[in-house]
Amino acid sequence: MKIWIGYVSCGFGHKKAAEAVYQAFDKQPKPYLFNLLNFMPISLKLIYEKGYALVVKYCPALWAYLYRFSHNSFLLAGGRFFNFLAAGRFVRYLKKENPDVIISTHFIVSEISGFLKHKGLIKSRIITVITDYTANPVWISKGVDFYITACEEVKDILCGRFGIEKEKVFSWGIPLRGDFYRKDFSDMKKKYGIPEGVFTLLLFSGRFGIGPFKTIVDKFSGKFAILAVYGKNSAVGRYLKNVRGPLFLRSFKFKEDVHELMRSADLTVTKAGGLSVSECIALKKPMVFMKVIPGQEDANADFVVRNGLGFRPKNLKGLLGIIDKISGNPEMLEHTRDNFANISFENSAVRIKKLALSEGR
Repeated sequence: MKIWIGYVSCGFGHKKAAEAVYQAFDKQPKPYLFNLLNFMPISLKLIYEKGYALVVKYCPALWAYLYRFSHNSFLLAGGRFFNFLAAGRFVRYLKKENPDVIISTHFIVSEISGFLKHKGLIKSRIITVITDYTANPVWISKGVDFYITACEEVKDILCGRFGIEKEKVFSWGIPLRGDFYRKDFSDMKKKYGIPEGVFTLLLFSGRFGIGPFKTIVDKFSGKFAILAVYGKNSAVGRYLKNVRGPLFLRSFKFKEDVHELMRSADLTVTKAGGLSVSECIALKKPMVFMKVIPGQEDANADFVVRNGLGFRPKNLKGLLGIIDKISGNPEMLEHTRDNFANISFENSAVRIKKLALSEGR
């Protein structure tokens, strides 16, 4: 049985979701995991990857415009035609191999696969995994057999707004690595040497500049414990190595076992990506957002706020105020944690695997 799992490397969420599903296949048949952009000319791959990153960082208003106009049927058709031409090598390879199952965590993989199936050029069963807490028309393609959504609200959008049959939509949650569902972990605060009983803040630098990040650390590093993941933000990394007199501060460029840091934290400052939100939900960790990207991240942040799982301040001053308030108010923190009892998901990746293998739904 040939099973393919495809993503597009625009942002990290689509790749992480695909890898989570791949990880769930712990026995044979082992799927073929691929990045669709690797089938494109290198110039187009760079445009897709770097273009997205540059637009959301330096011109989020343009991204909001593009996101809004993805609802325009004429522009949507034009975009799909371009993607089909750009991915010509993938189209030929897909027609040749004709896998039994295609699991897609990005709409371009779904639209190309769905089109070929609709035209009778492949016979694959296609499973689309929507990686945000909303859905727009780019995710809907003829030929797709099943949709996996982040929550029941997204399922309602697919069935109500786009007319997808309820039997084809499963609100199982965005797939995460199995570590996020494991219960056999000891005290992570003790593992990382965090003083007992001390409030702990986890910071992901993401698209923060050095200014906001420095302000947060300068204000709170002497008051409680801080864990920081700065990724490619080298300016933040250099700054963190020279912070003076912190109560407790550990920084990481990258952390493969990021779930351990999240288990250690009481509050997480993060981006409003679908995967980031889902990771916090899985571990029942209240979250605070800043610099939310207009479009899909708006919907993700709104879902969190609407369900009392976190906070979306309007600016840096508001963010500092929320952190200050929660760190000194155990009752407020506990109340926010209690709200997670209303939002729970089983291991979505395992359920997707079973669906792919036709073991059940």
